[in-house]
Amino acid sequence: MKTVSILLPTRNRADCLPQTFQCLASAVVPRGMEAELLLVDNGSTDATPALLAACRLPQMDVRVLHEPLPGRARACNAAIAAARGDILLFTDDDVHISCDWIGKMSAPLFRHEADAVSGAVRLPPHLLLPWMDEYHRGWLGSSEGFSETKVDHMLGGNMACVRRVFEKVPGFDTDLGAGMLGYHEESLFTWQLQRAGFVIRYLPGVVVEHHFPLSRLTRKAMLETAIRAGRSSGYIAHHWAHRRIRNPHYRWARARARLAYWRLRRFGLRTPPDHCPRWEMEMLTDIAYFEQFLRERGRPRHYERFGLRRLDS
Repeated sequence: MKTVSILLPTRNRADCLPQTFQCLASAVVPRGMEAELLLVDNGSTDATPALLAACRLPQMDVRVLHEPLPGRARACNAAIAAARGDILLFTDDDVHISCDWIGKMSAPLFRHEADAVSGAVRLPPHLLLPWMDEYHRGWLGSSEGFSETKVDHMLGGNMACVRRVFEKVPGFDTDLGAGMLGYHEESLFTWQLQRAGFVIRYLPGVVVEHHFPLSRLTRKAMLETAIRAGRSSGYIAHHWAHRRIRNPHYRWARARARLAYWRLRRFGLRTPPDHCPRWEMEMLTDIAYFEQFLRERGRPRHYERFGLRRLDS
């Protein structure tokens, strides 16, 4: 019997979990396959624990795990360790899957056409604002700029892999992702799988919708997104890529001066209140990148160069 495990980490998302569970209840488990759902409570303080405990699905077993230490990566790693499936499917607490999601994500893996797959992610119409372009939508989880021929990174809300990949790449880096530095735990995991020789495919026809809260569309939230992304990249540059940057203090200061100059030039221009231009986000990302690199470079590296597992694990 083929088996799949669906891994769903969550923290304080009682507002959106009922809709997510409704979508999961409609998901079809293909004939000849067994499925389980692993819900990981990552230290919630709202009504999330009660919702998880009450979750029942007609077509699969549901198990609730607890990972009190903050970090989506930690929650995913706890689920990986507990999962029983031959294939592990990852999604998020604000993602709405389609009824054929399990079968379509699993099929290429069971046919040995790939070792991991990343499906498509779209934003629902009510979350698409006029000032947003592909760049902004990408930061909000959209995959519309992805290539079918080259997978730069998988998306945690719609990805899957075979169990054997964890024999070489044990899991996600717990310093990255939501609850920690903020981003790129799936990116690093993707690059490690590729370094290990595993085949990753992009499945543009397997689409889920990302129903994140409206608060993520504010100017403040978008700028925080850019900063977290820069910090996460700075961490990876030091610990995994072993990058050497000449004059990082100077480059950090230059990036700050450049942002101040561009903001001054555009002071007083009429823009939508929550509009966050691409140039501003990119400059903030650069500043945060150099700041984090400077923090990390005095610390022992967590990986051998382009390593598959942390040295301190």
